[in-house]
Amino acid sequence: MILFITRKHPPSIGGMQKLSQSLTIEVGKLAPTSTISWGHSTVFLPFFLLYAIVRAVLTILANPRIQVIHISDALLAPLGVFLKGLFRVPVVVTLHGLDITFDNTFYQWLIPRCLRHLDKLICVSSYTRDQCLRRGIPAALCEVVPNGVNMQEFTCDFSPDALAGLEERCGGRLAGRKALLTVGRLIERKGVVHFLDSIYPRVLARCPDTCYLIVGDGPLRELIETRIASLHLEDHVALLGQVDDATLKAAYHRAALFVMPNIPVPNDIEGFGLVALEAGAAERFVVASRLDGIPEAVVSGQNGVLVDPDDTQGFADAIIALLQDDAARAAQAHRAREFVRQQYSWDIVARRYNDLFRAVVQKALERGDLPRRRRAPL
Repeated sequence: MILFITRKHPPSIGGMQKLSQSLTIEVGKLAPTSTISWGHSTVFLPFFLLYAIVRAVLTILANPRIQVIHISDALLAPLGVFLKGLFRVPVVVTLHGLDITFDNTFYQWLIPRCLRHLDKLICVSSYTRDQCLRRGIPAALCEVVPNGVNMQEFTCDFSPDALAGLEERCGGRLAGRKALLTVGRLIERKGVVHFLDSIYPRVLARCPDTCYLIVGDGPLRELIETRIASLHLEDHVALLGQVDDATLKAAYHRAALFVMPNIPVPNDIEGFGLVALEAGAAERFVVASRLDGIPEAVVSGQNGVLVDPDDTQGFADAIIALLQDDAARAAQAHRAREFVRQQYSWDIVARRYNDLFRAVVQKALERGDLPRRRRAPL
């Protein structure tokens, strides 16, 4: 039995939350599980940590079938070390990128030391694994397993009402136009300001009948609103903020292309790029920056095109070429969906996780580390 402990879980929103929810559901189809989760503001994280300790101790004491603990990210590594030492149960953690590179001296002193004492580190990309190795974590502990995507969630059977609502929210900007779409938190590394400043005007010069949809919220929202106004792009950009799932799926399917114009920001990395897989599942091709962990979610010629983040003209040219050739774009989009289905669908990723859990438990059994009451057959 697997005990999941996660601090990033719905109803809060984000890539880590999606991974946490899907992981617990999909692995739960393969093995018995129990989950301790937190889906609210990180302001109250200290209270969750206390709650998680108490819940975990009571749950493990009450259930002798628990043979492995999975914690959702590196920040919870100290909790993992505590539980492993207390119960002699192996602990696995998923690492996403920023949770290993977070620029804080005490954090960088503490977290890598804790991670070295756990049983397996599942890195969402080779880039994230490399960041672990740079911090002295043994390679043998690290295993790369990418994020997964639920293909059925992004089927073409999206809600017509949601599409109508999207059109209404865009205030007529979408009418008769091809849409570009970006989904993500409005922070510097996502490159939205860079796209508005340096790339989108070049696209509009060649493809004036386009609209840029921005889904997400964050600290740069006011700056983005100001930049849209100063560049006179009000008629060609719709800043939608946070949207519900139905509107998000409608946005994927209304888009002609998905764009990830990420830029390098010290100590703030894109560990993988789950939204690129969602775009592919929705049969949309991606134009993205060749940066951080993105090349493991976007493979040139398969589900997207990668461009160096400082090549603004190359980024614009890639978008323009795809917008101007409907047949080529449709063929690429179909290829993208098949590629994502074959490589990243959750049934595949969940099996990889479950195989790793089983291997970790088997190794603990062979060492005689598991307490006798937890040595049930796998």
